[in-house]
Amino acid sequence: MFITKELLEAKRACEDQLDLFNELFPEGVELTRALILEHAQEFDWGWCAENLLPNDSAWEAYVIANASAWKAYYVAFEKAQEAYELAVIQAKEAYYVAIEKAQEAYELAVIQAKEAHNVARATAFADALGL
Repeated sequence: MFITKELLEAKRACEDQLDLFNELFPEGVELTRALILEHAQEFDWGWCAENLLPNDSAWEAYVIANASAWKAYYVAFEKAQEAYELAVIQAKEAYYVAIEKAQEAYELAVIQAKEAHNVARATAFADALGL
């Protein structure tokens, strides 16, 4: 299938996609599998399917393949979500352990500071008495 900016304009493609298409293919382009895959992240191929497929059987084939792609996406998404949640749980556990250790160190330092202060006060009192 050969497509041009004029064809995309006639089908009411969005401005961003028209600009990108014109930048890459100012004279139009013959679509090939390799070209479509090369630009999979740039162009809205779903829009192209809805607006450029030549007949109902091509549309039906696209819908079936797209449903499989969505299913694979959701499986991968769920695995990524599970991995993320596990990492968050592990990070929180490590955080709470670190906070607990920091709290223990703080409490020990406060006790030691208070004890040193009490000894210094007692020493100052004894010195003031001339003892």
